[in-house]
Amino acid sequence: MKCYTHRQSEAVAICKWCGRALCSDCVVEVELLCACKSRCESKVAMANNLLQKNQQVFQRAGAAYFRSTIFYFLIGSFFLLNGSFNASGNQRLDTFIMGLGAIFLSYGIVQLSSARKYKKKNKF
Repeated sequence: MKCYTHRQSEAVAICKWCGRALCSDCVVEVELLCACKSRCESKVAMANNLLQKNQQVFQRAGAAYFRSTIFYFLIGSFFLLNGSFNASGNQRLDTFIMGLGAIFLSYGIVQLSSARKYKKKNKF
């Protein structure tokens, strides 16, 4: 493949922003990524910073899923235990409370599976 600017030179890299083939005179490294010298450097640096921020947000989202999992399990357990001990004396109310507990526990399981997916995908 030939350089986009210097048609006689062989390309050694491809710009991560515009996709042009670059020879050794036209290429510059921007944090381990290749870019067009004096043309796409700032855009590649901006894209790299955005990627790093996205990775941080992704990690925080996984942690938030784990925290909400704990919350839903605690609330669900509380409702199930409260309904199973006939706290109110009203069977319909206790059944309703136990149903709420089951819903919270079910949602906690969904959150846990989401948190595990984030943890698996977080291995960059």
